[in-house]
Amino acid sequence: MLSGKRIAILGLGRSGLAVARAAIAHGAIPTVYDRSTREQILKPDVLTEAEGEGIEVVLGWTGSFQLVGDPALAGNGRDARATDILVVNPAVDKRSPILKQAVDQGIEVIGEPEFAFRIAKAPIVAITGTNGKTTTTVMTYLALQACGENPILCGNIFGSDYPEMTLTEAAMCAREDQVLVAEISSFQLEWVKDFAPVVAGITNIGTDHLDRYDNADDYAETKKRILDRATWQVLSTDWDAAPHRLRFGPGGDAEVTEDVLRILDRSLSRSAFQLVGDHYFTNAAMAGLLASAYLAWRECGPAQTCPAKVLDVLSKFKGVKHRMEAVGTRDGIEIINNSMCTNPAAVLASVTSVHAPRKHVLLGGVNKNLDFAPLAPLFEDSANKAYLFGRDREEIARKLNRSFPQFETMQEAFAAAAQEAQPGEVIMLSPGCASSDQFEDFRHRGDVFKQIAKEWLDR
Repeated sequence: MLSGKRIAILGLGRSGLAVARAAIAHGAIPTVYDRSTREQILKPDVLTEAEGEGIEVVLGWTGSFQLVGDPALAGNGRDARATDILVVNPAVDKRSPILKQAVDQGIEVIGEPEFAFRIAKAPIVAITGTNGKTTTTVMTYLALQACGENPILCGNIFGSDYPEMTLTEAAMCAREDQVLVAEISSFQLEWVKDFAPVVAGITNIGTDHLDRYDNADDYAETKKRILDRATWQVLSTDWDAAPHRLRFGPGGDAEVTEDVLRILDRSLSRSAFQLVGDHYFTNAAMAGLLASAYLAWRECGPAQTCPAKVLDVLSKFKGVKHRMEAVGTRDGIEIINNSMCTNPAAVLASVTSVHAPRKHVLLGGVNKNLDFAPLAPLFEDSANKAYLFGRDREEIARKLNRSFPQFETMQEAFAAAAQEAQPGEVIMLSPGCASSDQFEDFRHRGDVFKQIAKEWLDR
């Protein structure tokens, strides 16, 4: 299928390197293009690996691509722009003129999930959503593992502290009797074509990434593409019932009440779980259905029962790094790292899930053209207090229409919150923004926050 094809990979990164390796393994001729220069490249270690393996990398790329066989290439010999398939890194905006020109040239443009699906021998369980997708993906992975399956955690997931790899790496190494449990972002879904997971689920769809989409509807429709060719679908009860569709939420196939979590025919008391917060139970309900749907697909039968092992392993789950991660307690003040929170909806869900008389919320960074006004009621009384930091702190303050203390750095914001907090209260990093103004990524931001917090906790 790929043998002899010229594969252009737009954007160097872990996924781009994995695609290049897979292309070579399948007899194709890959070239990686990146607009960054050698001095600007964000992951020089990846560049070193690629060049060390003899993979052609073109840096500072601002050109265009032409279809192999295009008459315009006649007599030009081996033109580096000639390509059969263009694989796009999710960091590249779909509105890029380079991509539009490639499509106009007749080049097939695909993303990594499409490429990985074409070479995978193992089935795929795919999860997307605005919030909660990483936690749900990890829970699904653990649930299938507990059921005796041999899952591989992969996709857009990053910094979970569990064994994880890119979707292409997983597709390359997985056997037919394994299953790829993949977190998929909206950016990765922009260029899917034949991608057909055996089970696909959406945690929720809010508003996010309006710096990359023309409007909220465009973002939502992109998310929904994960369902187009899925055999089983797992969705909230906001969606209509349909064959091979399982739903979580009130009255659904899985639901969370004040006392229990029920998944299909099996229930367990909420008090038996390690974690607290309605959002975690919702994630667990969805993960249980995803695992049950996969088992039903494998057995070619209906999804009517949830194995006891699923609820057992979910009840023991202790969370994922940088997602409502407990850092420690001093003088009755609890510290929570929720660095992965990168939109206002996640801030709301996170803060309201914590039961404390007062919450001190560190908020800020790079706003992704999102509206923070809906968060204003969260801070209207003395129950919660915001400490704004980072590049867009003044803009966020205007949207909240309230006067909040503002700080240039997260460290300064933490120091102010620690001075204000009283026993029984919570200090939480729940930034609601991207981290690119002061940090490499959300993981770096979370690690810095934990270091700051631990220095305070150890005093």
